[in-house]
Amino acid sequence: MIDGLYAYNDIGNHLSHSFPLHLTDVSLLYGQNPITKYAKSLGGFFKIPMELSLPPDENHITLTFNRVDKRYPKSVKFKYRLVNYDKTWSLPSAQHEVTYSNLPPGSYTFEVLATDNRGSWSSIPSTYSFVINAPFYQKASFIVMMLVVLIGAILLFFYLRVRHKVNRVMELERIRAHEQEVLRKEIARDFHDEMGNQLSRIINYVSLLRLNGKSGMSQTDLFAKVEGSAKYLYSGTRDFIWSIDPVNDELSKLFIHLRDFGEKLFEEKSINFRAYNEVKDKVKLVYGFSRQANLIFKEAMTNAFKYSEAKNVKLILRNTGDLFEFVFEDDGVGFSLETVQNANGLQNIRDRAVRINGILRIQSDRKESLSGQTSGTSIQLEFKITKLIKHEHSL
Repeated sequence: MIDGLYAYNDIGNHLSHSFPLHLTDVSLLYGQNPITKYAKSLGGFFKIPMELSLPPDENHITLTFNRVDKRYPKSVKFKYRLVNYDKTWSLPSAQHEVTYSNLPPGSYTFEVLATDNRGSWSSIPSTYSFVINAPFYQKASFIVMMLVVLIGAILLFFYLRVRHKVNRVMELERIRAHEQEVLRKEIARDFHDEMGNQLSRIINYVSLLRLNGKSGMSQTDLFAKVEGSAKYLYSGTRDFIWSIDPVNDELSKLFIHLRDFGEKLFEEKSINFRAYNEVKDKVKLVYGFSRQANLIFKEAMTNAFKYSEAKNVKLILRNTGDLFEFVFEDDGVGFSLETVQNANGLQNIRDRAVRINGILRIQSDRKESLSGQTSGTSIQLEFKITKLIKHEHSL
């Protein structure tokens, strides 16, 4: 050359090649947690964990890789990607370490490329595969088990529901059977106490008629007594049949029944009878209430018809708060409660009020006022029941 003589020393190609790309370390949480317990074996000079399977809560993994080029070490560049996680390759850099954390469950393959001694990228990447296990609640076995448990729970729910309904039906049947037994006993007792007694009287009167006057009573009196007992028996039978019909277990129908009885009874003596229903709701009555209340106020009306000498009587049904009241009043001569305290009729209506859990109040006074009028008698039955249908007017 113009400026001197130069000698060119060519180094053989065997001395200028780069060593293969390889992993130097795989660690968890920068080496703070042991990783070997999650691998089946260790491989290579650097004891890389093989067939690595990490739990879902320990997946902070760091991968270290390198490619040795003794002649041009600073010219080596790397790029990498994590298959199933990274969408593209990373930018080329001299950084030979990468960390991944919070990876979702799945199978991953780490791929890394490096430049050779000529600056060209290697054609085949170095790979490392590992698995992040799914948490137990995402595993197919757990999901299948939960489905089985869910189906079992649904079947158990419907089984218990059906069983509850069956038990409920059986319980209602037992209650119904018990109620029917009680009803039969009540019917037998009432028939014996009222209708049976009247039938016995009629039979006795007929027997006396056969004696043809030897009994000391005229045939006219005996016929009158037979007629009276027959009428009483007819009326009692009609009331009995009316009371056991479930259709009549309603407050307005009880009021109408008493009103009709009072109208027919008091028109015989031209006594002014008035009935007032102040309850506008439809109210269901428990079984047996209609019969007992009917007999209470029929007894009261009959006594007023026979003994009160009243000019005016009235029947009132009203509602005071959560209580109901049946009131029967007359303006007759009244009576002294002390003198009739133990009378059968008065005791009967008190017993009937107790049977239906009612409160019976009787007020009467025989003293006459300064105007010459008497204070009369008031019989009040107070009771509490449940309204079923509101805003439905009574007939």
